[in-house]
Amino acid sequence: MVAKQDGGAAAQLYADVFVASSPAGLMSGVNDESFADVINQGYGHYRSLGLESMTISGIDERWLGDDHCVATVHWHSTFTTTEPIDFEVTYLVRADGDELRIFGWVSHEDEAAVFRERGLTPG
Repeated sequence: MVAKQDGGAAAQLYADVFVASSPAGLMSGVNDESFADVINQGYGHYRSLGLESMTISGIDERWLGDDHCVATVHWHSTFTTTEPIDFEVTYLVRADGDELRIFGWVSHEDEAAVFRERGLTPG
């Protein structure tokens, strides 16, 4: 079973505002006091689908000057209920002083469709 994740630590990786795009549509968000709770709810959702682990299998990065980077992260996830699922997310990253902050991401796959195809959610 996946250990409880720390949404607060994950939230620290994000800028104060961010955008996201996936085959399901566009969204924007604010990294406020409730953002860590939203992240923890997401972790709970994935665990309820049988997620055992998520690891980074590779990162392709391209710097756009000194302050911005486009980083495509190759994720490998294992489940108790299906074969592993590999997916990619491209993150838009900005240097904020000595810290890097995610200000956007693009999910390459339609997560909901993949979960339905694998029988993890009703279809």
